[in-house]
Amino acid sequence: LQSFTNAVTRAVAVNPQITIEVFINKVDGELFLSDESKFDCRRDIMVQVTDELNEVGVEPDAVRIRYHLTSIYDHSIYEALSRVVQRLIPQLPTLENLLNVLVSTCSMEKAYLFDVVSKLYMSTDSSPVDMQSVELCSDMIDVVLDVSGIYGLGPSNTYNDPEPVEKDAAGDELVGTLISQAAMEEVEDIIDPDSAYDNESASVIRLSNGMVLYLKEVDTMLALVCITRSENFRKKSLINYNIGCFKQALHSLSKPVVGNGVK
Repeated sequence: LQSFTNAVTRAVAVNPQITIEVFINKVDGELFLSDESKFDCRRDIMVQVTDELNEVGVEPDAVRIRYHLTSIYDHSIYEALSRVVQRLIPQLPTLENLLNVLVSTCSMEKAYLFDVVSKLYMSTDSSPVDMQSVELCSDMIDVVLDVSGIYGLGPSNTYNDPEPVEKDAAGDELVGTLISQAAMEEVEDIIDPDSAYDNESASVIRLSNGMVLYLKEVDTMLALVCITRSENFRKKSLINYNIGCFKQALHSLSKPVVGNGVK
């Protein structure tokens, strides 16, 4: 704790607005069989850190420190890293709004935007996150990549994606265009020829409890993984159209918006 306190003190002296993420690892085994024991461990560490900072003259309230409980035996480390990465995305509120509209329009239970390499979710809708659903989606990505690597398409260079594109749209306007977007333009996506994941990647897994997992590629290394009920998955073409609109809105977020003096 002394080394950590010294690091925090130096970091705050350089950047008072810094946010510090603390990962409390190895919260598993006989000492942490219940959630209560895990929370007690985190609370004890927080109290000790607060006392150490007070001793060196640093106000604990002036330092933004977030604590995460992680273990290598579950997906808690992925959940913690996902939350850290999300705080670094300026467009996170817009992404959440887009996913909210998609979930509401298609009557989905949950939707995640995953990075297929790290299996961290970049964004999700505003409904509560269930760790079990995150694990299912992460395992689904593993299955898709493994099967695609064996039975996927051969090397390709360029794919044409005839899905709608909205040009020069502001972030808030993208939510409104998710469903009403009608303009159709061809967009060329250059895909790594050695990658088993491309703009044709998609998968459907039906669970025994009546739920359906649906994965769809939305960017070079991003996948939209949706959880929906089987009765709401019957109109797959409508779902694909809405996902296509979401995909183009996502592409527009990364483009510079020119207009009203903003470049």
